[in-house]
Amino acid sequence: MNRTGWGAMKMKIKSKWSFNPKIFVISVSITVLISFGVYKYTNFNFWVCLGIVILAILANGWLATIEDDTPGGFNDPKPKN
Repeated sequence: MNRTGWGAMKMKIKSKWSFNPKIFVISVSITVLISFGVYKYTNFNFWVCLGIVILAILANGWLATIEDDTPGGFNDPKPKN
């Protein structure tokens, strides 16, 4: 049976990514602890420190993805000639 419309949207979509609540809680806790450490040793507001740490983590992940996908990187180990 071929589903279309709303029936197709109700079907569960398989994904290679899975959400793990433990990893999420640990990640948020580490982010908050790093932010609190920066807050204690600087004159910045805690929320500004939290924003800076979140942006730094996102930028690090983005740059790591770019490096891994380039020729010779982790996902493409063949060196470019």
